[in-house]
Amino acid sequence: MNQNVNPVVAFFVIAITIAIIGFKYWANGEALQVRGPEQMQQDINNNLFLTLNGTLYKLSPELDLLAEYRLEKLGVYDLVGDFALFSDGDILIRRGKYEPSFIENLLGYLRIGNALPKSTPGTQEGLYRCNLESYTCQIFGTHKQDFTSAFHIAIDWSSDEVYITDTQYHTIYKFDNNGKLLAQQTQGYLFPNQISFYNNKLYIADTNHHSIQIANPETSTFADIEQSYRVTNKDISTRNWPYSFARIGDGWWVNVMGNDMSHGEVLVFDQDWVSHRKLPLADNADPMDIAQLGDRVMVTDYENNDIYVFDSYGSPLNITLPAAIKTKLASNQEQRSYYQSLDMAGTIGLIVFITLGFIGALIHARMPGNEKNSTKTQSIKIDIKDPGVTWIKKNTRHILLMKILFGLTLVLVALLILSAYGSTNDIRILKLVAPLIIIFMTSGYFVRKQMLMQIGYIGDLLIIKNAKGKYSVGKGDRIYYSDNHILIDDVFVQYGKNQLLDTESVIQQVIPRLKDANYIKPGIMLNMLISKMHVTDIVIAVVPILMLLLIFFINR
Repeated sequence: MNQNVNPVVAFFVIAITIAIIGFKYWANGEALQVRGPEQMQQDINNNLFLTLNGTLYKLSPELDLLAEYRLEKLGVYDLVGDFALFSDGDILIRRGKYEPSFIENLLGYLRIGNALPKSTPGTQEGLYRCNLESYTCQIFGTHKQDFTSAFHIAIDWSSDEVYITDTQYHTIYKFDNNGKLLAQQTQGYLFPNQISFYNNKLYIADTNHHSIQIANPETSTFADIEQSYRVTNKDISTRNWPYSFARIGDGWWVNVMGNDMSHGEVLVFDQDWVSHRKLPLADNADPMDIAQLGDRVMVTDYENNDIYVFDSYGSPLNITLPAAIKTKLASNQEQRSYYQSLDMAGTIGLIVFITLGFIGALIHARMPGNEKNSTKTQSIKIDIKDPGVTWIKKNTRHILLMKILFGLTLVLVALLILSAYGSTNDIRILKLVAPLIIIFMTSGYFVRKQMLMQIGYIGDLLIIKNAKGKYSVGKGDRIYYSDNHILIDDVFVQYGKNQLLDTESVIQQVIPRLKDANYIKPGIMLNMLISKMHVTDIVIAVVPILMLLLIFFINR
C-alpha cells in the first residue's frame, strides 16, 4: 500500500470534489437569494406594506391589494434591515446592495457587536427618503446615514421624527424628519431589534437582555429605560431572544427567536406582560414580523414562504390573500425548492463519490501484489492453551472508566430523546440526537472488539488474538507494528495510546519483542489494516461517516 499516488488520478479526484462542493455552494446561495415574506409596516392610514422577494405590496385594512412596487426601481437591490412610512406616504429605506465581508459575516454569526468601525457608504448606498409613486429618492440627512447590518425603524407621525435601532452596534438613534441627528443612546441595550412608537413612548426589543424595554423618546433623556419586561416563558417555549412584536388588542404579541436567531415562536402577552400561550404556527416556521390590519393580525413566515392570518385572540383565520401575493408566494416556494433539490443532489453526489473512491481504494488495496505485508512463509503454529503462554493483563481502571463514560453518554442520549418526545422542537432535537446515537453505537462496537483482543507471549514469540478468537504468532521481521497497532499475518490488535491493556506489562513484555520487528508509519499501517479488515467492520466504520455527512449537509 506504500505506493506513489498517480498525479493524474489525484488531480481528477481533487477537481471533481471541488466541482461538487462548488455546485452545492452555488445552489445553496441561489436558494438563499429567494427571499420569503419579511418586514411589515403601516402608514398613517392603517394600510399595510409588506416586503416579499424584491416587491413591496400595499394592502388596505380590508386586505385588498392597493398597489405593488418593485424595490429595484427605488435602487434597493438587497433589502437590509427595516423600512418605515412618513406621514405623507414617503418611505425611508436603505438603497444599494448588501455585500458584507467575510469578517462581518463571521462577527454577525458569532453575535459579536461593535467589533469593526462602520464602513463608508458607497455612492448609491445608505438611507434614502423615496416617493413610491414617482420612484424618486433623496438622501436622508446632510451626511449620508448607512446601516450595513440589521436595523429597525419607527416614525412618530405627529412630527415625523425617526427612531432607529442599530442592532450590531447596540445603539438607538433619533433623527428629525430631514435626517439631522438629534440624539443617540449607546448604553443599556444589547442587540436591540424592533422599535415601535406607542403612547408617546418607545418600545424596543432588547434581544440579548431577553426583554421589551419601554424608553423615553425625549431628546434630553433619549432612550433612557423607564420600564423593562422580560418576555421569556420556559413553561410554554424554549425560545429566548425577542426580535419583533406588535400591540394587539389590549396585549402584545412577541416573536421570540431561537438560539440561531431563527425559527422563533410568537408568544401572546396580556397588558401586564404575562404570557400563557403561543400562536399555532406551521412546522419549522420561521416567523419574521407581526402586524395588525383592521381586525386581523398578519404573521410572516420566511422559511415556509407563507403569511398567516389570525384574529386578535390568536385563532387562525381561513382568509384568502390577494391573488398577486399568493402567486408570488407559490413562485418563491417553487424556486427555492428547485435550488434546494440541486443542493441535495450535490450532497448525495459528494457522498456517492466519496463512497466509490473508498471502495476503489479498498479494491486496489486488496489486489495481489499491493499488500506490503504479504508473507509467503508458513505461519507459526502453537497451542495457545499451553500453560507456558502468558496473556497480558487488562487495565481494569481504564475499562471501568470506559464503561462509566459510555453509561453517562447513554443517559445523555436517553435524556435528549425524552426531552424531544412530544416537544414542538422534536425535529431540531432529534437532529442533534441522531449523530450522538451514531457515534455512540459505532464507538461502542469497536471498543467492545478492542476489549476482546489479547496479546500474549511464550519464549521470544509474540501472540496476538483478535475479537473473533483468531490468533497469529510471530517474532522478528514477521511482525509489523506502529505506535498503536501490531500486525502479524492477517491478525492485528491495538496496543498503543488509550489501549485497555496493563501499561507496565506492555512495556516489560511486548515492547522488547518488537525490537527486531518492522516499524510502520501510522498512515501506512492504516492502509495495511484496511486490507486485512473484515467487510463487516469496513461497512460499520464507513456507513456512520456517510450518515454523519448526510445529516450535516441536511442541517445546513
